[in-house]
Amino acid sequence: MLDRTASTITVTDKQLQAFVERIQRKHDERRDLAADVSDIFKEAKGVGYDVKALRETVRIVSSDRASRRELESLVDVYLTALGETR
Repeated sequence: MLDRTASTITVTDKQLQAFVERIQRKHDERRDLAADVSDIFKEAKGVGYDVKALRETVRIVSSDRASRRELESLVDVYLTALGETR
């Protein structure tokens, strides 16, 4: 709302400020979550897990099973066409 009449300036400014503050909190939460995930990967690496393989495993497990099977089938077709195998 960009109406700048005297009666709406305060309401609009407060609403805008509330949106900005909420967005800032979410950005902070996202940063904190990313740091937590990074710490978990460091911990896993510290006990001997391969982080690249772990990231791929998380990506695969997080995907829809049917979509994953379809993608794997298509990759197999492409590899076969190129004379490669898994």
